[in-house]
Amino acid sequence: MTTLSSLPPEVLTRIFLKLPAEDCLNLANTCRFTNDISKIEFIWENRIQIDFGIDINKEEKSGPSPRAFY
Repeated sequence: MTTLSSLPPEVLTRIFLKLPAEDCLNLANTCRFTNDISKIEFIWENRIQIDFGIDINKEEKSGPSPRAFY
């Protein structure tokens, strides 16, 4: 039986990248492993790009992390 925690982090990161923000937050709350993966800033930078059309890498980085935005 395959569990979320048995997946390589790279695979779980790809799953996060395909999900809407609300589902990412729900997945992050399922276990410690997914919560740790959800702390990868790239996931949330990508979400901001998709949801709002803002390229966070071109903007001045001040304030909360992209994850805290959600």
